[in-house]
Amino acid sequence: SATVDPATLVAVAAYAGNVEGSVSRPAEVTAEQLLDSQLHSPEQKADFITSVISQGFLGPIFAKASSGTTWRGRKRRWEATVDYATDTKRDPWMEFGAEYCISIFTWAVAHSDAVLLGQHWPMYIPFLLALLDDAEVKHKAHGLAATRMFLGKCPPAILRNQGVGEILSQAIQPTLAFLPPLIPPDESARLLDLAYSAILQLAQIDWQPDVNARNRFLVKLLRDEFFAGYQHASQYHEVTEVLTRHSATIVEELGLAASPHL
Repeated sequence: SATVDPATLVAVAAYAGNVEGSVSRPAEVTAEQLLDSQLHSPEQKADFITSVISQGFLGPIFAKASSGTTWRGRKRRWEATVDYATDTKRDPWMEFGAEYCISIFTWAVAHSDAVLLGQHWPMYIPFLLALLDDAEVKHKAHGLAATRMFLGKCPPAILRNQGVGEILSQAIQPTLAFLPPLIPPDESARLLDLAYSAILQLAQIDWQPDVNARNRFLVKLLRDEFFAGYQHASQYHEVTEVLTRHSATIVEELGLAASPHL
């Protein structure tokens, strides 16, 4: 087959990622098939994700999206000149559109394996943080979904030894306070379901120093987030259903350690 230039393949990845479902299923499948025909080996796909998508396209766009890290995941040594949380005119993906950029990033995470994440994890973190910090509910939801994919593949040693688990935990937890009437009940339930799923997935991974630290994390989650959230939103059945379901998982994970808090 004819060779397709990298810039075009990036656009094709947006169709294959299709986070908002705006692309028809046949078009999404065709896009995936085109990418497969051009990226024959795992090495080619890995190079496309790291060099073309991350460094060539998303990196420059998200360079200032997170005030805490550079686009390579390193801690910033200077203050960001723009506050993207309040300055919507300088949204990092304004030029191309959020759905386009998020679809490309989602495709990249979905097609990254544990080896690639283990070697290049710093490239993913700023993009995840930018989405998790986004004020737009649907962007935050996509960030949580991408975080779950990332956690499902990232080697636990990276989460533990590089502090990635703690960074993501801190980025996810504010979403647990997105309760009505701050946002509509259905949007709150969607975000809470994704956020609790992600935070519990993280808790089940061996990223903390010992079981006591893990239990303290879960107890704090139960005490500070679940109980407070349930009390605040007790009249919204969509929200309480999500909270109750995930609290059962927390209690199950804690076992006897949950007894003093029930």
